[in-house]
Amino acid sequence: MSVPQFYYFIEPVLRVLSETAGPMHRRELVPAAVERMNLSEDELSELAGWKGSSRGITRAADRTAWAITYASKADWRRTSTG
Repeated sequence: MSVPQFYYFIEPVLRVLSETAGPMHRRELVPAAVERMNLSEDELSELAGWKGSSRGITRAADRTAWAITYASKADWRRTSTG
């Protein structure tokens, strides 16, 4: 099984944010949202594309970051920048 597309990560991102009292930094939000996806160990260890492979970024973290970006563009989130 492969890691779901980024749009499947939007709901977990929004749920984590809704349970948080204030702004949340990306480095806290990404793992919290990924955890809610109930991914297998294989999916959690899958590296993102050719850029991610050299930087060690997992596909799940990369797709969560994209979900945060799209939610931000739609003004759906309350996270600090950076």
